[in-house]
Amino acid sequence: MTFYPYLPNLFAIYLIAVSKFTELYAVQLIPDKHQRNIAVDWEIRLSSISAVISSLISLYSVFETSQSFVWLTATSVILVMIFVPLLFWIISHKAGHLASEVTGLGHLRHGSVCGIVLVIVNVLIIAAIYINQRLTIPR
Repeated sequence: MTFYPYLPNLFAIYLIAVSKFTELYAVQLIPDKHQRNIAVDWEIRLSSISAVISSLISLYSVFETSQSFVWLTATSVILVMIFVPLLFWIISHKAGHLASEVTGLGHLRHGSVCGIVLVIVNVLIIAAIYINQRLTIPR
C-alpha cells in the first residue's frame, strides 16, 4: 500500500485549513471590513475550486490505475452530484458574501459550510481510496 494516492486529497484539506489562517491574517492586514470580506471571499472561492479539482484528479488517477471502473463511475457520479450544486452555490454569491453572510446552521458563515462539506467529501474519498487499495489484488 502506498500513500501517494492520498496526497491530492490531503492537499485539498490543507488548502481549506490554510484558508482559515489566511482569514485571520486578513483581519489584521486589511482594516476595512468590506475589503476584507471581498479578499476572504475570493480566497474561499479559490481554495474550494482547487479542492474540487484535486479531489477529482486523485479519484481518476487512483481508480484508473487499479482498473476499478465500477468504483470510478460510482464515485464520480456521487462527486458530480455534490460538487456541481456546491460550485453553482459558491458562484451565485456576490463578492464578499461567502465571508460575511451567516447561515441558520449554528451561526456558520457560508464559507465555513463550504469548507466543512469539502473536508467531509475529501475524507470520504480518502476512505474510498483506502478500501480500493485493500480490495485491489497486487500484481
